[in-house]
Amino acid sequence: MTQLLFRNFQLLEPDWEKFAEPLKNGKWRIPALQTCKFEKFVNGPESFTPDNNFIIGEAAERAPEAMLGLIYITAVLIPAGTATMRAFDGETSNLMEKVTTTADGLALIFDRGVAKKCFYNRAALEDAEAALDRLCPEPIAPNQEPMSVTQERWGRVPRAFIECADDKALPLAFQRQLHEALPCDPVVTLDSDHSPFLCMPGELADHLAAIAADFARRRRF
Repeated sequence: MTQLLFRNFQLLEPDWEKFAEPLKNGKWRIPALQTCKFEKFVNGPESFTPDNNFIIGEAAERAPEAMLGLIYITAVLIPAGTATMRAFDGETSNLMEKVTTTADGLALIFDRGVAKKCFYNRAALEDAEAALDRLCPEPIAPNQEPMSVTQERWGRVPRAFIECADDKALPLAFQRQLHEALPCDPVVTLDSDHSPFLCMPGELADHLAAIAADFARRRRF
């Protein structure tokens, strides 16, 4: 998981209709939402692309001046010219147990039980099951595409890394190997699984806010 921190971006118009379903689910999980009032609807750009291609490196390469920084959350941080699958050479991930491919051979399908153990082993059962219900096949092509970034552009954007100590998909030793090869400042360690946004969202949010504030203070361009 990655976070992009844009210096300036244009908000979109409020869309309560589209927000109705996640709000309904939120009220079920957090009863206080049933009576609270919303003072402002913030509708902004998301950091994912429709084709599932990785965006954090490419976005920073194209518009480094628009960003305060990049935050890698137990993510595959790789240098220019390297593909994600190549980064795993010699590494063993429990996630690949019982993996299959879609009928067209274009995506990987992770076994539900293995995915639960690797992605959500610290999450509440109902949260893990809800996340598993939404888990989609993982496209193979983006993982085979080398990163096309440069030190002059992507490399000048400050980056941070939040490592997760109990991540069964990307073991802690592998995370450290990645961010030691491409130094990040700061590096934060959470006692979390692969999905801290589920098992410790408050602590994750606090760290994201602190890192964003630090990026703003030391902005260089």
